[in-house]
Amino acid sequence: LLQDTELVTAYAQCALRQGDANAAEAVVRKAVDRGGDDALIALYGTIASSRLDKQRSAAKHWQDSRPANAAVALTMGRLQMREQDWAKARESFETSLKLKPTPAVYTELGRLCCALGEMDRGTEYLRVGMPGLPELPLPKSGDQGLDAGPSLAAVVEEAQRDAAVDAAKA
Repeated sequence: LLQDTELVTAYAQCALRQGDANAAEAVVRKAVDRGGDDALIALYGTIASSRLDKQRSAAKHWQDSRPANAAVALTMGRLQMREQDWAKARESFETSLKLKPTPAVYTELGRLCCALGEMDRGTEYLRVGMPGLPELPLPKSGDQGLDAGPSLAAVVEEAQRDAAVDAAKA
């Protein structure tokens, strides 16, 4: 059963919906250890279990055994974000981007750069990370008469949730 990516993903998502991130973490970790694919590795980085040290250790093991794997680098970056190690997270995301550009890694880099005050770079990453959006004019900073919309953080979080759902379906 642990070799069936769709089944493991469905179980993990069900556990997460029930508030049991630790169960989701354990089943995904075991599945990856038994040869699970990149989709499971990427999913692992989105699980906020109470065992961050165990997650970091597992991801480090995968990094050692799969040194040029974009999904492992993405997962490492996400775990480093949870640890608030912004420099290492950025390095991991940039490594993932070099290995395999994906909407998820562009979005993570965009969110991090924006949070670090690098709005131009962050916005560009976010734009590239959200394919399929038409090119439309946007208001410039300081335009009058605009109602304050959702914060950038809220927009990025929504995009990340959508990307995670799309990745899980793939």
